[in-house]
Amino acid sequence: MEYKKIGETYYARMDRGDEIIGNILEIKKDGQHGMAGGHLKSTTVLYTAEIELRPTIGGSIGRKFDPETGTGFWNFK
Repeated sequence: MEYKKIGETYYARMDRGDEIIGNILEIKKDGQHGMAGGHLKSTTVLYTAEIELRPTIGGSIGRKFDPETGTGFWNFK
């Protein structure tokens, strides 16, 4: 994995076999960033992945509970 920070945005390129979640957590250690996510334990890159990580500015996303799956999801309302 290679990454670069421009302003408040991180741009990451991951290559075949790189583990995405672990690499995002490594990038997160580089600054004061929070991370929200779930329902994905591990995934690896098949060819290449180009990922942009940006701060959330001026808003928030709520959560709603889904009784069918027993978990919460983003609620955009």
